[in-house]
Amino acid sequence: MNSLEREFHTQNRHKLLDQIGNGDTVILFSANPQSRNANQFFRYRQNSDILYYSGIQQEETILLLHKKNTTEAEEYAFIIEPTEHINVWTGIKLTKAEITNVSGIANVEYLDKFDSIADEIINSGQGRVFLSFGNNIRKAEYINFRQEAWKKLHSNLDFYDIDPITTTLRLQKSEYEIGCIREAIRITKNAFAEVSKIIRPGIHEYEIEAEFYKQIRGCGCDGFAYQPVISSGSNNCILQSINNQGICHDGDLLIMDVGAEYKGYAADITRTIPINGKFSPRQQQVYDEIMSIQRQIKQYYVPGSSIDRIHSEFEKLMLEALQKLNLVTKDEIAHQESVHTTVKRYSPHLCSHFIGLDVHDVGNRHTILKSGMVMSCEPAIYIPEEGFGIRMETDMLVGEKPVDLGDISY
Repeated sequence: MNSLEREFHTQNRHKLLDQIGNGDTVILFSANPQSRNANQFFRYRQNSDILYYSGIQQEETILLLHKKNTTEAEEYAFIIEPTEHINVWTGIKLTKAEITNVSGIANVEYLDKFDSIADEIINSGQGRVFLSFGNNIRKAEYINFRQEAWKKLHSNLDFYDIDPITTTLRLQKSEYEIGCIREAIRITKNAFAEVSKIIRPGIHEYEIEAEFYKQIRGCGCDGFAYQPVISSGSNNCILQSINNQGICHDGDLLIMDVGAEYKGYAADITRTIPINGKFSPRQQQVYDEIMSIQRQIKQYYVPGSSIDRIHSEFEKLMLEALQKLNLVTKDEIAHQESVHTTVKRYSPHLCSHFIGLDVHDVGNRHTILKSGMVMSCEPAIYIPEEGFGIRMETDMLVGEKPVDLGDISY
């Protein structure tokens, strides 16, 4: 961990403390390890907020931040105490000194000290206690077992949600973060270039996924930022088809939605290509419309805009494209319930989302854009009755002059 990264996490904590009152305390619990079977867990992925405020990627971690007054604060990290059993079965855990080096947090204790130190700080401060109420933008149910157990023991306390503050801080990316995302994109694009060399009729989708994994892990990344979507033929029209079991046939299209994760930050890139190397006239027609739409909507990734605004412009362009493609008629448009309803038949998802520590990062469709935010730009048309869909996705940096970080050209 270099000093730049440590300073980044330290500054994030300072910004957080600036947003709460004197006497207030923030407690953040690491993500639950997810059991795969009786004696193994899935590869661990840390809670993104813990990563943002500390850089600590180790499971069973708790951060405690207490603002004593406008000039003084206490910071604690509580971690697993290494034992011979842990070292033998799951690997060497970080020492207290290593945790300090990673995070910049001077006070590091083992987990058995958490309850007593937390109680003493909360009682002395007599301020509010902030926890994360769960900021998954899809509102997926997620129960942090250690946090829930601690809350149950402190049912006398009122808890406040830190997520609105964290969301605001995480949305605008620093130069360090943008650099990490650029590197994730660079690695992903290089992987696409290598994978394109093996695509041919007869290859299985899982073989393509395996080559992506080889290329991305070979660069030292932790792996994929999300489960890749490798979908050929009629699978093109399944938006999140992650089985990746199909066979690529001559004449079909292949959608590859893949992103590397670099130092916790995601890339999110999608390409749609002809498996035999040549679009049919109809496929080319749809592809050209998608690329035209994308070139036009990039201009709306500016401060003051929003996903709603971008998607509204996308739908206007899509309505024109659907007419050119003879997918809707002027009569149908004249009697349509709304532009949204018509477009949704062929493009059911939003054409943008925020990107950061999570591939679908904090923020929503109403969030007003500011310089430094990073977002996807992914126009798509799916035509199930014709057996194919096309999605092209790049990653945009919001600014007065928006920057295409992914450079969609293939």
